[in-house]
Amino acid sequence: MLFKSIEVYNFGRYAGKTTLDTTVTRDRNVILVKASNDRGKTTLFKAIKYVLYGDRDVPASSWINFQAAAKGDGEMYVEIKFDDGNKEYRLRRSARFGQTDKGDEISTRGRPKAELFDKNGQVEADGGEGASRDRIDAMLPRDASKFFFFDGEEIQGYISNQNAQVKDAIEKVLGIREIFNAMEDLRQVKAGMDADYSKIVRRQAKSMKEKDKLEGLEMDLADVKGKIMAHVTARKGALRRQGELKKLLAECKEIRGVLEERDRAEQRRARIEGDA
Repeated sequence: MLFKSIEVYNFGRYAGKTTLDTTVTRDRNVILVKASNDRGKTTLFKAIKYVLYGDRDVPASSWINFQAAAKGDGEMYVEIKFDDGNKEYRLRRSARFGQTDKGDEISTRGRPKAELFDKNGQVEADGGEGASRDRIDAMLPRDASKFFFFDGEEIQGYISNQNAQVKDAIEKVLGIREIFNAMEDLRQVKAGMDADYSKIVRRQAKSMKEKDKLEGLEMDLADVKGKIMAHVTARKGALRRQGELKKLLAECKEIRGVLEERDRAEQRRARIEGDA
């Protein structure tokens, strides 16, 4: 999934429409968003998670722009254009709201709406949170998205995820689960073939006329063993990659230690300044 543009309308701090071009090229393959604190970086991050996964991660009613709601009834939406494989898509997730005085709690009207388009038109639409969920999850699973979208200010929560959740997400991203399943299937096939081969050998060993057939079976078995070895090699590569990811997770823990040390230093400085 490669983002091409992000458009937000009456979402969080963004009153009215704001569009961010995220097109990348070989010479321009990194996009940085820079701003002072409390100027909308986290809001943009939440907008991306909202358009992809809806109220599961970002409740729509909590991110409607106060100024827009104070002016009257209106709409809030986030839209992204992206490529997935060789296909171009446009996904919009929106919610209606009623006029609300500043300071009052804003609520949505009706059900949030999600619409997915490709170059031929609308792919699917639904008035509820289930809209396009399966299709988006197939492109970028929600459990695996934490490795692509995480807020640096919330890194503590990121690195403290339960190991089972981290392992599950890594397996989804790398396809390791499918490799393990394939290896198990191959082991079962090999066990069955070995058993069949042993039966044939015992049955045909008494007859020299069946020698050629036995040699053919041996060649077939050698071919199967070669294929199994190729899968074993692929599995070893996947496990090496898994080890690299474990090192990455360890580095995240080191970052957590640095952040904790920084917090303790800030606390010591605050106490010293208080005593002064």
